[in-house]
Amino acid sequence: MLSSPAGILATPAAAVIGLACFLVSGGLLVFKRSALPRGLRSLLTALLALSILYLLFALWLVIGFGGNSGPAPTLPPAPH
Repeated sequence: MLSSPAGILATPAAAVIGLACFLVSGGLLVFKRSALPRGLRSLLTALLALSILYLLFALWLVIGFGGNSGPAPTLPPAPH
């Protein structure tokens, strides 16, 4: 069970949603900027900024904690 908001943000589903928000909002702002109303442009800009912050948080988690998997499992000695 997830015990904190950071635990929810560390799930693979959250990463997929964050990446999709980044790609969609960034793509719309790059390719359709002049056709979008001002309010939608500002909403997409805010969504893009939030998704960048989330992806940086996820990258920090991977770099900071990705290699700490714990000690390697060991087998008990075989009976003789």
